[in-house]
Amino acid sequence: MFKRDQAPKENVTIFFENLSLGGHRGSPHKSPENTIASFLSAYEDGVDAVEFDVALSKDKIPIIIHDDTLDRTCNGTGRVEDYNITYLRTLDCGYDNGIKLDVNAVHRMPLLEDIVKFCKKRKLKMVFDIKDYSNDMINQLISIFEKEKIYTQGIVCSFHPQVLYRIKERTNKIITGYTWGAGEFSLGKTWNNFTLLDRTIDFLNILGSHTLFGKFLGADMLLTKESDITSWYVKRQKFFGFKIGAWTVNDLKGIKWLIEDLNVFVLTDYTSLYRRNKKDKEV
Repeated sequence: MFKRDQAPKENVTIFFENLSLGGHRGSPHKSPENTIASFLSAYEDGVDAVEFDVALSKDKIPIIIHDDTLDRTCNGTGRVEDYNITYLRTLDCGYDNGIKLDVNAVHRMPLLEDIVKFCKKRKLKMVFDIKDYSNDMINQLISIFEKEKIYTQGIVCSFHPQVLYRIKERTNKIITGYTWGAGEFSLGKTWNNFTLLDRTIDFLNILGSHTLFGKFLGADMLLTKESDITSWYVKRQKFFGFKIGAWTVNDLKGIKWLIEDLNVFVLTDYTSLYRRNKKDKEV
């Protein structure tokens, strides 16, 4: 009654076919994260997919930015949701904590619609990272998947189970992934303010990710923190019908082990690391 259905198997099979490496926010080691330049760098490095973060402007337009605020990555300040799209598109998103990363270019905040078209044109698969489970966000996601017909080219992932549950409540055509990692609900906290509630939620999150919570949500993939992945975990979850993804892996040894030995989809900030090594080895 309350359990949500996974996406059609044929859609899932097509999406994960030849899917090995994805650029986390594009290629932030080379270009400012979540910008067209970053996604282009990742594409030129030969990735199979790009991951990006979707937020809504004050006037409910889907845009690409990771943080809730503008301060870290833009030459602006304040909460993203407090500004309309006209203002947000005037900002330069080529910053890292006040430091201009590319002095020769201005990087505008991309619209989700533009990134989807960018990826479709280049046959790049897309990983949508979603933190907002409002009706407005869910409606926008369902709308763009339907409008652009990207049911076999995109996956919606989130730490928030409400996102997956609410999407699959409306349609099972969209592939979804539950993002998780041990300790993520208490990330950045010190032991002194690490409350019983934090520990309880973390325990339930780990327990759920190792059981059938993903099935209840209708998740098709478990996007798992690198440090929580073992060969036993991958084997067990694949037995239960889940695909496995890993975030965020930035060393060559780890990338090779996950892709070549465990057949796991990997997100990385260093998009040229694995491809270049593989090419050099073949030569």
